[in-house]
This record gives sequence, C-alpha cells and structure tokens, in this order.
Amino acid sequence: MNVELRSALLFLIMVARVMWMAEGATNITVWEVGNQEELFNKISSENSTYTDDVGNAIMGLGDTVTVALGNYAVGLAAYSYTIFVLVNLFGILECEVALGCDLDGGGKRRVMTVSYCEGGVVRIMGMRFVNGDFGSFRGGGLYINLSDVELSMCAFNNNNAKNVREFLLLTFAFLVC
Repeated sequence: MNVELRSALLFLIMVARVMWMAEGATNITVWEVGNQEELFNKISSENSTYTDDVGNAIMGLGDTVTVALGNYAVGLAAYSYTIFVLVNLFGILECEVALGCDLDGGGKRRVMTVSYCEGGVVRIMGMRFVNGDFGSFRGGGLYINLSDVELSMCAFNNNNAKNVREFLLLTFAFLVC
C-alpha cells in the first residue's frame, strides 16, 4: 500500500473516532489485538444463555478494537456455528490496514453475529468476512439483529447462506451504510 493511501485511510479513521466522541461516548479505550483468541475475548459477549463458549467481552461500550493485519480463522468460537458474537456492545472494530484482516469462518461457521446492540452503533471498518457458512437465511458472513451497524471499507467473500434474498431484506432493514 502506498504512503498516500495509507495516510488517507488513517485520516478517515481519525475523523470517524472524532465523530464517535462527538456523539457522546466517553472514556473510550483503544484495544489492539494480534490473534484470534485476543479478538474473541475482546468482542465476544459474556452471556452464557446466548453462547456456548463465551468471550470475556473486554470491549467497553464505545471502545475501539484495532485488529492487526492477518487471518483470524476458526479457533475459539461463541457457538459451534458462529465465531464472534457481539451482544449488548457497541463501538468500533477496525483493521489496522483496510481489507487486511480476514475474519475467516473456515467454511464451517458463520463469521459474526451482532445482536441487541441498542443504545449505540457498531462500526466495522476495513474487515473482510470470508468463508462463512451458516446454512440458513441468517448469513454466512454476518448476521445483524436489532442493532445499528455501519460497515465501512468491508468486503464479503465466499460466504454461504440459504435463502439469501430473505437474509438481504432482513439485514438491510438494520444496516446503515
């Protein structure tokens, strides 16, 4: 990536953070993660009635989680069928290099669910959702339920879900682009 493009992307991320702070979020912490286990424990919600294997939900409301360049493949998972589950959390999930972070379902699991994240916006920036497979209409790469989600510079590659038309209708009812 050339220097000018990297500088422009970093500037856009800085502007997004300033806008986030203007919306009233306080005591924001920026977390940096470099492997799948760290990411899982930062963003996956601790709610044993909702997930099989809970994360620590270290990310506070309004925090930023910056993900290092790399592939974050199936390892720890909130469910046998979903890797990352965000429940009642909001903030920013960003890749340090746009489209340089693959959240990878390995062709066996949905990559991410964002559910019941009311009271704030979940901003996902620069991530690639790849090889997700859920086998129903609720998304192979990303499922959004009763949450405001903004996707910026994200890509979805090789994800699978049946009844995609229904999934898109449900997803875009909650998606802010």
